[in-house]
Amino acid sequence: MSRARTLRMLAIALALMSVAVACSSTSKTKVQGAAASKPADMTYLTEYLPDGLHVPLVYAQDEGLYKKEGINLHISYGVGSPVTAASVGGGKVDFGDVDGGVAATSIASGNPIVVVGMFTDTTEFGFFVPKNSSFNRIADIAGQNVILTPGAEQTLLPGVLKSAGLSMSSIRTQVIQGPAAVTAYEQGQADVLDYAIADEEAAVQAKRPSRIIPYTANGFIVPGFAFVVRRSLIDSDPDVVARFLRATYNGITEAYAHEDKAVADFARANPTIPASLIRDQFRGYKQFLCSDAMTKSHAKLGDPQDGEWKAGLNSLVQYAELNPATDVTKVETGKFFQAPYSVSSSTCPLP
Repeated sequence: MSRARTLRMLAIALALMSVAVACSSTSKTKVQGAAASKPADMTYLTEYLPDGLHVPLVYAQDEGLYKKEGINLHISYGVGSPVTAASVGGGKVDFGDVDGGVAATSIASGNPIVVVGMFTDTTEFGFFVPKNSSFNRIADIAGQNVILTPGAEQTLLPGVLKSAGLSMSSIRTQVIQGPAAVTAYEQGQADVLDYAIADEEAAVQAKRPSRIIPYTANGFIVPGFAFVVRRSLIDSDPDVVARFLRATYNGITEAYAHEDKAVADFARANPTIPASLIRDQFRGYKQFLCSDAMTKSHAKLGDPQDGEWKAGLNSLVQYAELNPATDVTKVETGKFFQAPYSVSSSTCPLP
């Protein structure tokens, strides 16, 4: 096994251990006001394994932005949106980021979580296909072997295929954990990789030049990664939710303004991941922070857009069997972007 693959597999093992630790801890959230004498111990579980998306979280932690807001944040890495959504809803962790489509379907199924802000506003997933192939549309992957990772892709793939007139029986799938899925595609074990575009675009292009067919190609449009909390936490302590969001959005803004330090901080915290890959991923995710509509209207970074969420729910109803009665107000709230909280001071797009 190559050294690079060994390091990747070690990263996966460490992430799985971190999930176990996070999900065995008890949240401590009853602290009001940023001036509390002792910081509130809060837990955070990411959507998936450590990558460039999470650079701002580590930067905000290292720069003391959470401490400034009276929060002692403990970050653990996840193994997929469904697990993170269940962990937040079950009270095993306080905050998490999950795919918007997974959040909506989970809430419609009774999970007592709510989206309180966006990490990325637009969906990041798509299909990598070889440049020398004849695949140009989602419909072209019929009959192909598709590699994907567990998590949001498994949840959303049936709807994405349906939008192109296909079904799960139209393809063959291999579910492979984390970076090993990318390695399998690069080595030619399949001609389609279903993955987050920003995560591996630079690495894949260097080893197996590919085209990307986005999930949105046939109108399957859902919001991107979203920050979620239990609804009961919003009811009992909205101030701590606001303080977490304020520190996080300041972290996103400052991390992109100080890229070298932000990448170095994350590389130091995750030494098994090459710093060059972290930088490529971090830069790649920037394009997904704001939708075109948010950029045009100079909306606040992270503010959930009701119109976009309604469109996303319509896609899920049409293609993913979401209950048509699902109310957008039960799924997301933009209250923390308004007075008195005003958690985001940056506007789209980031410089």
